[in-house]
Amino acid sequence: MNQVALFAFFVAMFSLSGYAQSNPALKAELERIMESDQVPRNEYVAALRAQHRDSVLIERLVKTILHNDSVNTVRVTEILDTHGFPTLAEVGDINIAVWAVSYSIPTSR
Repeated sequence: MNQVALFAFFVAMFSLSGYAQSNPALKAELERIMESDQVPRNEYVAALRAQHRDSVLIERLVKTILHNDSVNTVRVTEILDTHGFPTLAEVGDINIAVWAVSYSIPTSR
């Protein structure tokens, strides 16, 4: 899949809001994916900015990020293969989570 097209699609989807969600289970899963993607990254940035860096914490966060990226990439690929791109009608604007993880999915399969 063309990463530029993927990016453009999700930018457009993220800029819209206010839609009712017809697939709350998928929305909840995408929210979980987004959280597992973003929380350790935010903690990593905070750890790097700390006055006294904790190298053990930073190393643990890097391992967590890499693990979550691997797990999330597999799951997002499954979602895209099964459902296609989640629509605003299905999940609202949380579908940006798919883009946040899928940027790392290889474009050729």
